[in-house]
Amino acid sequence: MRRPRTGDIRAALACVALVIATGCGGGQSSPTGPTPPPTPSPAPTVANVAGTWSGRITVRLEGAPGYYQITATLQQSGDQVTGTFEEPGYVRGEIAGTLSGFGVATRFSGTTTWETETATATGRCFGRTDVNGPASPPAMTWTSADVSLAGCTGPLTDVVWTLTRVAAARQR
Repeated sequence: MRRPRTGDIRAALACVALVIATGCGGGQSSPTGPTPPPTPSPAPTVANVAGTWSGRITVRLEGAPGYYQITATLQQSGDQVTGTFEEPGYVRGEIAGTLSGFGVATRFSGTTTWETETATATGRCFGRTDVNGPASPPAMTWTSADVSLAGCTGPLTDVVWTLTRVAAARQR
């Protein structure tokens, strides 16, 4: 029988050592499972319009320009909005509608009811109209169809609501 060469033995021992080191060797190894999926980003939401707003409703009555300097208070539940608006002694009403879109692309679409004094301040007028427009705080600009006011001489036309959110009082 022929005697193995020294180089062949060394190569065989190196292969055995390598198999032992990688298969049975010294560190603890835990099996790795699949990588969990990344946490999804939160779903986009409509803008938050709840709170107190101030601004103007600009109008035309029988062609003459005018405005109401109002305060509006809005409540919001999801995409539903309700609230009131008022310029004490001149106009008051209610707002109800729905928000659509997301973030800065949020829009409001709803209805408003109106109660205002007559042009001669001898009675009250009542009306209702649709209103819609961007609803992205801190400012909103809505437009309304003409407001026909029962008990008044003519409709309010070219109606534009320009509202700015009132900052909450700072706490001390």
